[in-house]
Amino acid sequence: MRMAVSLRVRLNDPERAEVERRYEGARNAETRTRFQMILLSADGKPAAQIGWLVRRSEDTVRRVVWRFLRQGLDGSRVGRRLVGRWRFRRPGRSSYGV
Repeated sequence: MRMAVSLRVRLNDPERAEVERRYEGARNAETRTRFQMILLSADGKPAAQIGWLVRRSEDTVRRVVWRFLRQGLDGSRVGRRLVGRWRFRRPGRSSYGV
């Protein structure tokens, strides 16, 4: 049985202001949602409730909050470089792959 670990974000006033600034200035919905998860966690909401509010799984909320706690605000960005090989479409082919 998996035991729930509390991932509580604690923000001081300047940190909270920065998260709110980035939330308001986010250019895509996914980035905005991630900052919203961080703000809700800082307000003391549990991951299950945050997930319900933002329509994401509890595991997704935990991953976003955990990444924020380890990497700070830059860990919340969408479009991080993924590990692995990039796939490019070959000219003249209609699909990806070989």
